Amino acid sequence: MNLDNYEKTIDKTFNTVNTVYSAGRRIGYVVMGLFILFTAIILFAAGVYLYKTRINESATFTKTTGTVTELREVKGNVDVGTTYKPILKYKDKNGREYIYTSANSSDPPAYDIGEKVEMFYNEANPQEAFINSVWEKWTGTIALFICAVVVFPIGIWMIFSGFRRNKPSKNTGQGTPTGSSYVSIG
Repeated sequence: MNLDNYEKTIDKTFNTVNTVYSAGRRIGYVVMGLFILFTAIILFAAGVYLYKTRINESATFTKTTGTVTELREVKGNVDVGTTYKPILKYKDKNGREYIYTSANSSDPPAYDIGEKVEMFYNEANPQEAFINSVWEKWTGTIALFICAVVVFPIGIWMIFSGFRRNKPSKNTGQGTPTGSSYVSIG
């Protein structure tokens, strides 16, 4: 009789621990999911901001033609290898020369030395420029949007996982087992 009370007390303790652990885990999932969801929203907003900025720059910057003067090697690793970044010389409308180094590199090089390339520059600050190409204009925006699209469903899944309650597995035997109770941690 005393052993039976002892088993019931142990079962009750394990079930209480399991309930507290499960609640804490669910809260953790919801909090982490909200953080990831918030991160996805920030990434998306940054992508929208970058998109609008580039559209405004394309409309307000002055067009010019740059000449590729050099292809700078960018050392990679075993997987990527060496890529080449174009360096261009361009003139503003007053005839002053400026040098622009692209942030993007590729292999094979996207441009040849001596090639003429359409560019945009800011008249108020002629050193602020970019090449008029899809890759140069939209790489950052596309990367931010892709990250947001990948991260957003992960945040949603974590939030829903936090609200989903674990259900005990069904007993496959006949009737209820004697002398045991359901305990599941995790």
